[in-house]
Amino acid sequence: IHVIGDSCIADVMPKSGYSANTQAKVVAAQILHLLRGQDPEEPTWSNVCFSRVSAEYGVSVGGIYRLDPDSGKIISTKGSGGVSPLDASHQFNRLEALYQEAWMENFVADSFG
Repeated sequence: IHVIGDSCIADVMPKSGYSANTQAKVVAAQILHLLRGQDPEEPTWSNVCFSRVSAEYGVSVGGIYRLDPDSGKIISTKGSGGVSPLDASHQFNRLEALYQEAWMENFVADSFG
């Protein structure tokens, strides 16, 4: 049984569309390995949550996640991820808004064709 998105217990991973999309891709790859008689690969996941405050102002928080071999839980990869700086320039926040727009277009195309 493979569970993704809001239905799964993803430990420290945020409940977001980005997380669910990444989880779906990891599950699809693992299922392909199993169907081919191969061992599953060590999974890694990523997440970025974009918040578009206005047309010219965006912020984000992101991270990379992996499976802890001892606990079997998803944990944050040390040193990965971060948040938009509070003192970011206008250009930085403008780019974050553009990244959010591009991510949404790609997410919709990836999810729904």
